[in-house]
Amino acid sequence: MKVLQNKWVLLVLNIAASLLVFLFVTPVLQLEQLINILFYFGSCWLFVGIFVWIVHSGFFDGVVYGFRKSFERSFKRKDYFAETDTLPSEKVSISFVKAVSFQGISLLLLMLILLAWFYAA
Repeated sequence: MKVLQNKWVLLVLNIAASLLVFLFVTPVLQLEQLINILFYFGSCWLFVGIFVWIVHSGFFDGVVYGFRKSFERSFKRKDYFAETDTLPSEKVSISFVKAVSFQGISLLLLMLILLAWFYAA
């Protein structure tokens, strides 16, 4: 998690990983292939960011609470899940949501810039 604290270092690492995949995986080095790889990396980061944001918003808290109550009844134990257990929204911080979303948005923005350059040329 230490890497996520500096968003610019992680962005440089993401771009470097994209370039390494571009250099070693694609048979023909074309700008279109780099745009595709940046799209894959950026969309994965953005998907994770949106999912973490949904968890942080408390959407799944009711489901978790319901399952806890259901397990308490089925096992007939009151202390199986204590009321002090944290909910999923309490485990995810907003700084993590922002860091992950920043990576996805930045990579997709870079992809759009390269895409505009590709079609302008």
